[in-house]
Amino acid sequence: MSEITPKYIRLTRNVVSEMFDECNRLYFNNAVERPIKIETWTPHKKTVGMVRPIWSAKRHKVCSELSMSSRYRWTADNLRKVIVHEMIHLSIEDYKKPLTIIQRLPLIGRFFIKGHDERFITLMNELNEKYSLGITVRMKQMRKDFIR
Repeated sequence: MSEITPKYIRLTRNVVSEMFDECNRLYFNNAVERPIKIETWTPHKKTVGMVRPIWSAKRHKVCSELSMSSRYRWTADNLRKVIVHEMIHLSIEDYKKPLTIIQRLPLIGRFFIKGHDERFITLMNELNEKYSLGITVRMKQMRKDFIR
């Protein structure tokens, strides 16, 4: 029996934007504020997706940027999972929380950053139970799709 190869999609800002809008409508009742910037790169080589705060002078407030890595081969299913994962961060606004002095220390500070707290896990579990999304804290299954 032959294994079915997943269909990969080309990651573009437009594809990410459309998937974000679809997920916002389907799973969040359009309650998640849309990022003002969407990128198809991440600052770290093996980061799949991330949300970070950026200042909007036009809106006079901290807004968000959504970044998805183009270093992976994306299926629609994996893209949906990662976008919903990042939307949970947007929903609970944990990305706006300032880092402590220890977390800012070079070399060791990153070991004190907990990126997925109880609020994140609770909402993730609720969405998984309600919609059978299969969202996880880490997307280990995407390692095989990393483009070197």
